[in-house]
Amino acid sequence: MFVWTNLSATLRSIGVASSFLLAGLNSHAFAGFTSDCVESADVFVDDQTGTFFSPITRKQFEAVVDNIGSLAMSKVEVGLKPKSELSTCKGNDFKGEFTGIKNDEGRCVRDESVTNSTQSKSREGAQGLVIRTVWKGGQRDLRFIDRPATPEEAKVNIHLMLRYLSNGTPQMTVRGDTCEFESSANITMNPSFPEQVHGYDQNYKHFASFVAHQLVKLTDVEGCNLGSEAKNIIVQMTAGGKKQAVPAGFELRSREADATEDERYERASYPSDNPELASDGKAVVGIFNRPTELIYRVEHPLYPETWEEIHIKKIESDYICGVFDLGEREKSAIGSQLMDIPSGSLDPAILRFRLDMGSSFFLRNPGLSFRVRWLSPGPDATVVSESKFVMASDSVDGGIAEFELAGAPPYPTEILPGRYKIELDWKSSLDTSVIKTISFFWSSTEGHNVADYFGVLGPLRLDFPFSSGRRVSTYIMREYFLQQRLEKELIQWEQWPEPHARRFADGILWHFRNAGALPYLSAWDGKDGVAAELVRALSVVTADNDWVITQDAETALEFLSKIDRIPDNFDRFIALRRAMCQLSSQLEGLGEPVPALWMDCR
Repeated sequence: MFVWTNLSATLRSIGVASSFLLAGLNSHAFAGFTSDCVESADVFVDDQTGTFFSPITRKQFEAVVDNIGSLAMSKVEVGLKPKSELSTCKGNDFKGEFTGIKNDEGRCVRDESVTNSTQSKSREGAQGLVIRTVWKGGQRDLRFIDRPATPEEAKVNIHLMLRYLSNGTPQMTVRGDTCEFESSANITMNPSFPEQVHGYDQNYKHFASFVAHQLVKLTDVEGCNLGSEAKNIIVQMTAGGKKQAVPAGFELRSREADATEDERYERASYPSDNPELASDGKAVVGIFNRPTELIYRVEHPLYPETWEEIHIKKIESDYICGVFDLGEREKSAIGSQLMDIPSGSLDPAILRFRLDMGSSFFLRNPGLSFRVRWLSPGPDATVVSESKFVMASDSVDGGIAEFELAGAPPYPTEILPGRYKIELDWKSSLDTSVIKTISFFWSSTEGHNVADYFGVLGPLRLDFPFSSGRRVSTYIMREYFLQQRLEKELIQWEQWPEPHARRFADGILWHFRNAGALPYLSAWDGKDGVAAELVRALSVVTADNDWVITQDAETALEFLSKIDRIPDNFDRFIALRRAMCQLSSQLEGLGEPVPALWMDCR
């Protein structure tokens, strides 16, 4: 028999959570749950004061926790027993009457560990106290039991001792498997003085206030967090109701649904970090045993900490109860949580390209055709969508063909927002069976790539009227993105008249630092290709007599410093070797270190 008392109207965040962002919980979030959705923990109390469980102390305790946000509710329960304590029964067999336990069939049987002294008559009417806490990650009922813990119970439960020292100072000590806590020795308990709950000289109005505030201080001690922690769940993501491998470049975040922005816990998960689950459209994220919502959001690749929330889903309370309840519900309700991104929040599976119909390469291959695949990240990439082959010359506008490659049935035409690996197949005509493939990364969300169109074969552009690295990079993307990869020949932009060669180099270095990739594809794959373009760009910018090192250049030099051998293409192409030696000489002349030994041409 028990009575719940709602004690707290407003919640304050207490301490700092080590495993997730700092937040608290307001009263609305708390009110969304019933008692069977909250974990509980036994706290065995060795009350040497003889007052903690008395009616007057309990009433004082209820009054003080009304002003402590992390202590939300309390109840009094008669005959409170440990959760793990065996439930005894009375039986009778050929040996006579006995006290035993019920077996799996519900029959009362003898057990050597059970005696008539399991609970003495003096304890049968004892009152226990249950305090609901909302500390650092969840809610938990602390079940204060009016007796010391046995040695076995002390291993897995909290053992709290209350006493007065010889000088009258109250003391609370807590011992547990991971917890060691002792209240300050400089404490007074005088109702005539103002209450001081922090600092060196603490004073409390009465014993109940002392205990309540020590429980709060307990949460700041490593290993003594009595509030339940967040638990991980598996989220199955779908796109418009259809299963799809998830991309990179997005974050799955969980947060308290009813708390304010500055008073809530949050946890972040990056599904692409677990390719095996990602390929199956799944992700792992932590949730809380209070109203929780999931957020699918993408970060702009060129503007760090700029996020766009794609979709928000509130998790049903019954599911959360199933995850956190230690009873029968836990056995049947835990499963993956479905998060469907509706069609209106998906991105179209479309890539746009530009091609100069007058380029010598196209004139040699007038039937040039392309097909694209969108793949999930990871070593075992999964095909998410695929287009049909499209011949570039089907769309001509003033000598420049602009064409789209779109996902086509049986593949989806809409995909989850994020970053994909793109495989672009191309062949000289639709009739040929010889197919070549190049790959690069692409963000599906509009405006998340430097240019809307990717240049396949660009016009011979020698002038770049803008000095902005980003604007020049946009030109490079729109006109030269794939040209070197298709032709397998270098664009000799270093020989263009100034300032256009330098601006071209600035565009490459800007893009590499901000997007983490080249602004156009090299003639070579992997690090060899990246190194070739960065060395060429650095050799041009460092030739300027007024050049000073920039963040863009530092990022490129740092990348080169991590390559421990000379790339093969530098041995085979004299133009690359010449650019490398020129860069090394110019860096030495400026007093800057050469980034790698293989670049030293002396």
